[in-house]
Amino acid sequence: MLENKKQEVPQEKIAYHYPLVDIEKKQVKCVVTIADRLYLSASVDLSNGMIHVEKNLQDFEADNLGDHQMIEEIKMMAEFIILNQVEGYGNSLLN
Repeated sequence: MLENKKQEVPQEKIAYHYPLVDIEKKQVKCVVTIADRLYLSASVDLSNGMIHVEKNLQDFEADNLGDHQMIEEIKMMAEFIILNQVEGYGNSLLN
């Protein structure tokens, strides 16, 4: 019997970086690293309601780290940044 278990990664090893925030165009880019290695990047375009995700499949097992939850978290943070017009968020804060 095979069990589909998520790979366990301590939360403190997961970091969300926001290198691009364009309030005028309502676009946010997020890069997620796990233990300082690139896991995925997501570009959120709130004006068009689109999210584009690219995942590093070479270094990590596919779909075992809660991708859906990460993407939802990125989307919610992008909405917060744009709604509150947080200037310079990507330049000054790492989660």
